[in-house]
Amino acid sequence: MKNSSTSSSDVRRPLLLFAAKLALMAALAAATCLATFVLPLPYDQNLAVIINKRDRLRNMPGERLIFVGGSGLFGGLDVRRLEAELKKPVANLGFFAGFGIFHLLDEVTPFLRPGDTVLIVPEYGLIRQDFQNNEQSRKWILRLSPGRHALQLYPPSKDGLVNFVQDSGALLLSQLATLRKAVETLFKRDTRFYTPRGFVKYRLITDETGEPTEHHRFAVVPADQVAGKGDTYPDLTVKPESMALLNNFGEAAARRGARVLFVFAAFPREEYELNKAAIDRLHRQLKNELRFDIVGQPEDFIYPGPLFANSIDHLNADGVRERTDKLLALLRPHLQNK
Repeated sequence: MKNSSTSSSDVRRPLLLFAAKLALMAALAAATCLATFVLPLPYDQNLAVIINKRDRLRNMPGERLIFVGGSGLFGGLDVRRLEAELKKPVANLGFFAGFGIFHLLDEVTPFLRPGDTVLIVPEYGLIRQDFQNNEQSRKWILRLSPGRHALQLYPPSKDGLVNFVQDSGALLLSQLATLRKAVETLFKRDTRFYTPRGFVKYRLITDETGEPTEHHRFAVVPADQVAGKGDTYPDLTVKPESMALLNNFGEAAARRGARVLFVFAAFPREEYELNKAAIDRLHRQLKNELRFDIVGQPEDFIYPGPLFANSIDHLNADGVRERTDKLLALLRPHLQNK
């Protein structure tokens, strides 16, 4: 008959072995998650462009105009003309409405300096989704500033941990997909088609102002194929907590010597008529509750349908020209009265 100490040892041994395996698996998972934040490789997914846009802002000298919004801003401004006529460098963080607004404003805040002007230009669809980000953008917001955003995006729960591990793993795989290109660039010493941070093709798809090149702008499609055509927004009311976050950002900018302006998005005339009542209510709410200035009014940025490309949020080249004309006319008094 086995003594009790031998039996106890036999019981503990598999438990200890299981605990050791579990600890090893946890360590490997943690290492995988952290690898993407230290590995010096870019990413093969185009949403990584937001990293390049943030870096461009960080490295930009002078008193800047900083645009924050969704895809309606990506290629939706004539940046060269704005810079030439307003004598200020322009940083356009607009890229994808799925990033929302508030995490981008968090990214902007540490880099603000006296004389900067931040222009918040949310599409109506982004206002309807309460300015929030979606799951598609979550990992890229994490990658911008892990320390700043991790707990906001991944609450301390089982689901939060699972999402964090999955998103970190997806980021790492996106990096590893660029490894071959990195090696080719190292040996060929040709960096035209390789960007070492952010999106691997950033230099290929954008010009020196950070805007998309002609071949990478939104394609123009027939009028009946324009995305969002006929959409209705019954309620565009900004929730109290979101209004508070907008005003808090305005105060944070003011403490750094910067200012914030709200600008209405470009919108087709037909959709404006469908949603005029909701847009008018939104305008009244913003005038009453925002604690920073509004540039113009919704009607200033309403354009005929033929000036849009593939979506009710995306202007074509003629639309960009008209919007830039209007922005210049409306911005000058605000900038002169600083």
